[in-house]
Amino acid sequence: MRLLAVMCALTAAACGTAPVDGEQVFRAALDDGNTFSCSTCHALKEPDDLRRAGHAIGDATKRPSWKNGAAPTFLDAVNSCVTTFMGARPWVEADARYVALKQFLDARAPAGAAPALRYAHVAPPSVVTGGDRSRGEALFNVSCAVCHGVDGRGAPQGPNLAGAMLDGDHIARRVRVQSGRMPAWSRERLDDGELRDLVAFVSTAQVPDAGLYTPDAGDPGPGSGGACAKTHAKVGWYADLATYAHGVRGRATITDDCTVTLSDFHYDGNGIDVRLYGGIARDFVNGFPIGGQLYRPGQPYVNVTLPMRLPEGKTLDELDSVSVWCVAARHNFGDGVFRAP
Repeated sequence: MRLLAVMCALTAAACGTAPVDGEQVFRAALDDGNTFSCSTCHALKEPDDLRRAGHAIGDATKRPSWKNGAAPTFLDAVNSCVTTFMGARPWVEADARYVALKQFLDARAPAGAAPALRYAHVAPPSVVTGGDRSRGEALFNVSCAVCHGVDGRGAPQGPNLAGAMLDGDHIARRVRVQSGRMPAWSRERLDDGELRDLVAFVSTAQVPDAGLYTPDAGDPGPGSGGACAKTHAKVGWYADLATYAHGVRGRATITDDCTVTLSDFHYDGNGIDVRLYGGIARDFVNGFPIGGQLYRPGQPYVNVTLPMRLPEGKTLDELDSVSVWCVAARHNFGDGVFRAP
């Protein structure tokens, strides 16, 4: 069975499945994970246009050990990222994605063995003030912007920081100490002087007021529902959203066989990769997205109506509750259980 699994992974077409592209595995988010990919934190080689939190991994398959010696195999190293940062289940050696990724990196690695990397995760300096704001802004936009967007205005991988007016010590701890999905920056990737420059920028960064979210003809918004029949028994059912975070409130109504419509919807637009999620018994970890991206930093939703279409292959039988769900952090901003009118 193990041999068959390996053969299927290596020659997927022979087993009736499409082959897996190793570069796609490297660059794209996992279907069962969040918005992170290998390329979020790693370049293939350096120098690169961006400085990422992790070292380049173009020679990673040729190293004798990984993660400062904590990972004895390359699969262990990959799984530490897959589970900790990418929010997915660990891979097995025969997983087609792992096989394809390893082959992709093998093909780009130099001949012979590569040295193991050693790096130091250290606490931030006791004094984080005194940095240069201009240098910090320039550094942010070629490093932290990978996840937090240009000028800290947010992206699906990380929340907006502009306008948050965060405390300098808090910023420094988040950069240097592993917490949640955010990787820690080692001293080799970001020295103390650069950290102070980043603090000087992030603690004072402002975001322009983009006004309220107002969909128009050129911006259909995150949903595209409203084009299905009305035959299912749940059509007309509604759920009032409880408020847990980011000012979420409003009502979700099943308006046809493939559409959940948000009405009187309020949400400040912040978070990380925020979607409307459906599930059974409020189990949104194992749920599915309905419609598109809700995350829009600087553009809050106020009394908005949004039709959100169920994904292909999903039906109303597969949901009895919905959540405004932060996918990357698996955090529930507000949810409700459907009931008949």
